[in-house]
Amino acid sequence: FFIASALSVSLFVSYGHFTKFAKSPTGFVNLKEVGITTIWPNVFTTVAEQNPASLNSVVDQIGFGKELFFLIALMGITMTITKKEYRKLWFVLGVLVWYIIILLFNVQNLNTFLILISIPIITKIGIALWESDTEIDIKYAILLIVWFIATTFASTKGVRFTMLLVPAFAIGFGIALGEIYRYASAWIAKGLQVNKYISKTTVIIILLLLLIAPYRSAAETAKNMVSDFNDAWRISLEKIKSDSQPNAIVNSWWDYGHWFKYWADRAVTFDGTSQNTPQAHWIGKVLLTNDEELAIGILRMLDCSGGTMDGGTSAFGTINSKINDGTETISILNKVLVQNRKEAREYLRKTFNDKEIEEILSYTHCQPPEDYFITSEDMIGKSGVWAHFGSWDFNKASVYNTLKKKEYA
Repeated sequence: FFIASALSVSLFVSYGHFTKFAKSPTGFVNLKEVGITTIWPNVFTTVAEQNPASLNSVVDQIGFGKELFFLIALMGITMTITKKEYRKLWFVLGVLVWYIIILLFNVQNLNTFLILISIPIITKIGIALWESDTEIDIKYAILLIVWFIATTFASTKGVRFTMLLVPAFAIGFGIALGEIYRYASAWIAKGLQVNKYISKTTVIIILLLLLIAPYRSAAETAKNMVSDFNDAWRISLEKIKSDSQPNAIVNSWWDYGHWFKYWADRAVTFDGTSQNTPQAHWIGKVLLTNDEELAIGILRMLDCSGGTMDGGTSAFGTINSKINDGTETISILNKVLVQNRKEAREYLRKTFNDKEIEEILSYTHCQPPEDYFITSEDMIGKSGVWAHFGSWDFNKASVYNTLKKKEYA
């Protein structure tokens, strides 16, 4: 799998994309950092599901509001490294007490918590390896505890990552309930002299009672969930589709970009998979400015440049490749965008040759495709967000970016 991935990704995308496998898993730690690698704003700072979460809230969310469920899942992972023929009662009880103490003391330091919950499993795996115990399959325990620790850590950096914790939690929870069912039903049948089918049915019913609370919570959530999409949106977007040219572009804030692409079947400035791009600054500035000429100039540039606003094939990229100063490049663009093509050419002549000027103008003063600009009521409440990006201070960002560079240090 690894070799096939290396060859296919390197061949069809690039070798650089393949080598990201080593560092990308930890990249989310800096996902919301601003001014570290670029002077552009970081849209992820305003994405709700990227908000950090406390350790308590992660445990609460994954355990349906009950620490008991979190405890059960941890015990399930532990049970994967005890022999299948029998369970060493002292070990299981010892681990149970250990986890109860950790949860009762409400350990808040994330690293300490993750180390503490992994100690029993690491210890047991170490003993099994030392004793060359082949009856225990340690693969499941290693996979599950690494998954559990990594996703718990990730969830504190962004609430969206809690979803990735669900499979490991579900497997651990299922294993624990399976073992409880197996031993409880056998003990009841033997100890109380009850028919084994009655004992098994009784245990199943008791275990199912655990699921009543989370089921009710899920049902209540489902009943109260109302879609943001409605017929008014559908009719409006289908109207754009029927009235516009196939190469028309829809400009708006990024939140509903996927709707626009699907229902209007037209390209968009940016959407939920491309929100952290320079388009956020430019669209924010269009919404913020009271200078209509500047707004029109920005929209024309957006429609002429496509999706590569900060790369080489864009007005910013072309200018910056020559002067190598992001803040000055933005300053030049703000002046050029309000000028007509002739005025812009004369202004650019101070710094660029004819070939470079024509390339820049092809991104700022082309004959743009048809443009639709959509605003909606929800964007009033989001004004603090798009205004923040629209009024972005590139000078301050440049200073901060410089101070953070290793060369400067």
